Order: sequence, then structure tokens, then C-alpha cells
Amino acid sequence: MNIFLENVLMLLSQKQISKNKMLTDLKLGKNSFINWENRGTIPSGETLYKIADYFNVSIDYLLGRTDDPNLHKK
Repeated sequence: MNIFLENVLMLLSQKQISKNKMLTDLKLGKNSFINWENRGTIPSGETLYKIADYFNVSIDYLLGRTDDPNLHKK
């Protein structure tokens, strides 16, 4: 599992939000998690921004470049 997916799953758990709710709220495809899990892919820049804004964390945090969710936040 890639660090991006681990961080998203942790944030979902902390906020008690389901995968489906997040995907619906962000208007992302239903197969997004399948692609991230099975293919080890990371979303495009635009989607990363949406996810970071949704959880109020930085993209660097989502990608595992920092342990501080607020570091380099836009």
C-alpha cells in the first residue's frame, strides 16, 4: 500500500467518513480507491488538491513528504 493511500485511509478513519461519502462529496469516480489500492496509483494534481482541501491538510502530508498535516498548506 502506498503512503498516499495509507494517509487517506487514516484521515477517513479519524473523521469517521466512508470511502463512498468522500468520493461522492468530491465527485470522484467510484473506482478511484480500487485504482489507488490495486494499481498503486496516485491521483492527478487537481484531485490531490481536492482531497487535501477536503481533509484540510497539505498535499505534502498526503504524499508522505511531511508528518505535519499543516506544513506548506496553500
